[in-house]
Amino acid sequence: MDQKVKEQKQDQLLNDLRAGLTIKAACGQARISRQTYYNWLEESGPDGEWTLECAAARTTPQALMTNVLIQEGLKGDWRSAHTFLRNVAPDEWSERREVELNVNNSGSDGAALVQDMIAQLRTDLESSTESTDDEHADADDD
Repeated sequence: MDQKVKEQKQDQLLNDLRAGLTIKAACGQARISRQTYYNWLEESGPDGEWTLECAAARTTPQALMTNVLIQEGLKGDWRSAHTFLRNVAPDEWSERREVELNVNNSGSDGAALVQDMIAQLRTDLESSTESTDDEHADADDD
């Protein structure tokens, strides 16, 4: 691929990343493989211009959705922006849940023990989801 074509594809890729596309989708739009994208990052190096531009491009939609979240939250409907942020940046935006598991019977059947643990987790998850739904419903009523 000649340098001009490479630059055009890189520009398109950056624009698509800024628009919120995934790496896979942006590569598809630019008609390059994901491996080409990662090769370009490797060629650029961790502090190279291309690597830094890609990192900035990937955070642009998060910044935009954070603003939407704030603005829509003031109006009362922030859920779509929050869903987007939970999906693109789960470490920062997903709910944290801790599960405590106590096993006291070491002589029991392993399969039954696992089934009991799954049932316990489902119960905990359902009760926390119900309380979150109730909180959202209360907020919607305001």
